[in-house]
Amino acid sequence: INRQHNEFMEIINALYTSIMTGKQTAGVMHTLSFLIDYTYSHLLTEESIMNNIDYPNKGHHIAEHDSLRKYIKSYDSPAITGEKDSSLGLLLYMKNWFVAHIRFTDAELIDYYIRFSTNSLPVVCQNIKQ
Repeated sequence: INRQHNEFMEIINALYTSIMTGKQTAGVMHTLSFLIDYTYSHLLTEESIMNNIDYPNKGHHIAEHDSLRKYIKSYDSPAITGEKDSSLGLLLYMKNWFVAHIRFTDAELIDYYIRFSTNSLPVVCQNIKQ
């Protein structure tokens, strides 16, 4: 999960630079589309972990995921077709959402896992607590 978070932020930063420097190319739009797909995949990974450990705050956590999915869907068409304001708006929203989500909601999930799971913490989750 932590690796995915780091990759997500690297993609966000690269896309932001490209958009702000006017490099609205097909490559940028392809990368934004990839970022959206990557986000959906990441959210499913987290949800799978929550299901596997019977996480009690799963409903709230998934509701946050659903709010991001809904927001992405509302921007999907104009952002992917290359409208600068839409692309930038979606990108900044996703960045801000992920930073807050990682800091608070994912941190609570990892705390629960550490305290209550009978399994050892997967290596992919250990760095979130640092």
